[in-house]
Amino acid sequence: MRNILSSLLLLFSSSLLIQAGCSKSDDDTDTEVTPPANAEQYITWNIGSHKGYLASPSDTLWASNTYGPTVLFARTSTNSPHVYANFNGSIAGTFPAISVFVFADNKYFTAGAIKPQINVSSYGAIGSYITGTYSGTLKDSASNTTYTATGMFKLKRR
Repeated sequence: MRNILSSLLLLFSSSLLIQAGCSKSDDDTDTEVTPPANAEQYITWNIGSHKGYLASPSDTLWASNTYGPTVLFARTSTNSPHVYANFNGSIAGTFPAISVFVFADNKYFTAGAIKPQINVSSYGAIGSYITGTYSGTLKDSASNTTYTATGMFKLKRR
Protein backbone atom coordinates (compact mmCIF):
# COMPACT_ATOMS: atom_id res chain seq x y z
CA MET A 1 0.00 0.00 0.00
CA ARG A 2 2.87 2.36 0.82
CA ASN A 3 4.37 1.74 -2.65
CA ILE A 4 1.04 2.60 -4.30
CA LEU A 5 0.75 5.83 -2.30
CA SER A 6 4.36 6.73 -3.07
CA SER A 7 3.74 6.09 -6.77
CA LEU A 8 0.57 8.21 -6.75
CA LEU A 9 2.38 11.05 -4.98
CA LEU A 10 5.22 10.89 -7.51
CA LEU A 11 2.74 10.87 -10.41
CA PHE A 12 0.82 13.83 -8.95
CA SER A 13 4.04 15.82 -8.34
CA SER A 14 5.26 15.09 -11.87
CA SER A 15 1.99 16.29 -13.42
CA LEU A 16 2.24 19.57 -11.47
CA LEU A 17 5.77 20.12 -12.75
CA ILE A 18 4.67 19.41 -16.32
CA GLN A 19 1.75 21.85 -16.02
CA ALA A 20 4.05 24.54 -14.58
CA GLY A 21 6.45 24.06 -17.51
CA CYS A 22 3.66 24.63 -20.06
CA SER A 23 2.81 28.16 -18.98
CA LYS A 24 2.73 30.96 -21.56
CA SER A 25 4.91 33.08 -19.26
CA ASP A 26 8.37 32.11 -18.12
CA ASP A 27 10.26 34.05 -15.46
CA ASP A 28 13.57 32.24 -16.01
CA THR A 29 15.85 35.11 -17.05
CA ASP A 30 18.49 32.85 -18.62
CA THR A 31 16.38 31.25 -21.34
CA GLU A 32 14.74 32.48 -24.50
CA VAL A 33 11.07 31.70 -24.94
CA THR A 34 10.24 29.42 -27.84
CA PRO A 35 6.74 28.85 -29.21
CA PRO A 36 5.26 25.35 -29.49
CA ALA A 37 6.77 23.36 -32.35
CA ASN A 38 3.35 22.84 -33.96
CA ALA A 39 2.33 26.54 -33.92
CA GLU A 40 1.42 27.79 -37.39
CA GLN A 41 1.88 31.41 -36.24
CA TYR A 42 3.59 32.90 -33.19
CA ILE A 43 5.24 35.91 -31.62
CA THR A 44 7.49 35.79 -28.55
CA TRP A 45 8.76 38.38 -26.09
CA ASN A 46 11.72 38.46 -23.73
CA ILE A 47 11.56 41.74 -21.81
CA GLY A 48 13.80 41.45 -18.76
CA SER A 49 12.22 38.68 -16.69
CA HIS A 50 8.89 39.08 -18.54
CA LYS A 51 8.81 36.30 -21.11
CA GLY A 52 6.05 34.66 -23.08
CA TYR A 53 4.47 33.98 -26.42
CA LEU A 54 1.20 34.01 -28.31
CA ALA A 55 0.60 31.23 -30.82
CA SER A 56 -2.09 29.81 -33.07
CA PRO A 57 -4.55 28.22 -32.99
CA SER A 58 -5.55 29.48 -29.51
CA ASP A 59 -4.60 33.14 -30.06
CA THR A 60 -5.36 35.68 -32.81
CA LEU A 61 -2.31 36.61 -34.89
CA TRP A 62 -1.82 38.37 -38.23
CA ALA A 63 0.36 40.73 -40.25
CA SER A 64 -0.73 43.29 -42.83
CA ASN A 65 0.49 46.25 -44.84
CA THR A 66 -2.87 47.12 -46.40
CA TYR A 67 -2.84 50.72 -45.17
CA GLY A 68 0.86 51.59 -45.33
CA PRO A 69 3.33 50.36 -42.69
CA THR A 70 3.54 46.65 -41.98
CA VAL A 71 1.62 45.78 -38.80
CA LEU A 72 2.38 42.75 -36.61
CA PHE A 73 -0.49 41.91 -34.26
CA ALA A 74 -1.25 39.21 -31.70
CA ARG A 75 -3.69 38.87 -28.80
CA THR A 76 -5.57 36.39 -26.67
CA SER A 77 -9.37 36.27 -26.66
CA THR A 78 -9.33 38.48 -23.54
CA ASN A 79 -6.76 40.87 -25.08
CA SER A 80 -4.31 40.06 -22.30
CA PRO A 81 -1.53 39.63 -23.24
CA HIS A 82 -1.27 41.39 -26.59
CA VAL A 83 1.48 42.60 -28.92
CA TYR A 84 1.44 45.31 -31.60
CA ALA A 85 4.35 46.54 -33.69
CA ASN A 86 4.66 48.35 -36.99
CA PHE A 87 7.47 49.36 -39.35
CA ASN A 88 8.00 50.85 -42.82
CA GLY A 89 9.03 47.91 -44.95
CA SER A 90 7.56 45.32 -47.28
CA ILE A 91 10.60 43.18 -48.07
CA ALA A 92 13.19 41.20 -46.11
CA GLY A 93 15.61 43.48 -44.28
CA THR A 94 16.16 45.42 -41.06
CA PHE A 95 13.82 48.26 -40.17
CA PRO A 96 13.43 50.59 -37.19
CA ALA A 97 10.09 50.04 -35.51
CA ILE A 98 7.62 52.92 -35.74
CA SER A 99 5.98 51.68 -32.55
CA VAL A 100 5.98 48.61 -30.32
CA PHE A 101 3.49 47.82 -27.55
CA VAL A 102 3.50 44.67 -25.43
CA PHE A 103 0.99 44.08 -22.64
CA ALA A 104 2.11 41.12 -20.54
CA ASP A 105 2.16 40.18 -16.85
CA ASN A 106 -0.18 43.14 -16.16
CA LYS A 107 2.50 45.54 -17.42
CA TYR A 108 2.46 47.72 -20.52
CA PHE A 109 5.81 47.97 -22.33
CA THR A 110 6.42 50.61 -25.00
CA ALA A 111 9.28 51.71 -27.21
CA GLY A 112 11.38 54.52 -25.84
CA ALA A 113 13.36 57.17 -27.68
CA ILE A 114 15.49 54.51 -29.40
CA LYS A 115 13.11 52.24 -31.30
CA PRO A 116 13.68 48.48 -31.49
CA GLN A 117 14.93 47.03 -34.78
CA ILE A 118 12.74 44.57 -36.67
CA ASN A 119 14.73 42.05 -38.71
CA VAL A 120 12.54 40.50 -41.38
CA SER A 121 14.01 37.26 -42.76
CA SER A 122 11.11 36.57 -45.15
CA TYR A 123 8.22 38.71 -46.34
CA GLY A 124 5.69 36.50 -48.08
CA ALA A 125 2.77 37.42 -50.30
CA ILE A 126 -0.75 37.69 -48.87
CA GLY A 127 -1.61 34.30 -47.38
CA SER A 128 2.07 33.53 -46.76
CA TYR A 129 4.25 34.40 -43.78
CA ILE A 130 6.31 37.29 -42.52
CA THR A 131 9.06 35.90 -40.29
CA GLY A 132 11.86 37.44 -38.32
CA THR A 133 13.12 38.76 -35.01
CA TYR A 134 13.18 42.03 -33.13
CA SER A 135 15.53 43.51 -30.57
CA GLY A 136 16.09 46.74 -28.72
CA THR A 137 14.78 48.32 -25.55
CA LEU A 138 11.28 48.69 -24.18
CA LYS A 139 10.20 50.53 -21.06
CA ASP A 140 7.59 49.73 -18.46
CA SER A 141 5.08 52.54 -18.95
CA ALA A 142 4.26 52.72 -15.21
CA SER A 143 7.78 52.72 -13.74
CA ASN A 144 9.75 53.93 -16.80
CA THR A 145 12.22 51.08 -16.16
CA THR A 146 14.00 50.21 -19.40
CA TYR A 147 14.56 46.57 -20.37
CA THR A 148 16.41 44.81 -23.15
CA ALA A 149 13.78 43.22 -25.37
CA THR A 150 14.05 40.44 -27.95
CA GLY A 151 11.64 38.16 -29.69
CA MET A 152 10.76 36.28 -32.84
CA PHE A 153 7.68 36.04 -35.01
CA LYS A 154 6.02 34.09 -37.78
CA LEU A 155 2.73 35.70 -38.81
CA LYS A 156 0.45 35.07 -41.78
CA ARG A 157 0.04 38.13 -43.98
CA ARG A 158 -3.47 39.21 -44.83
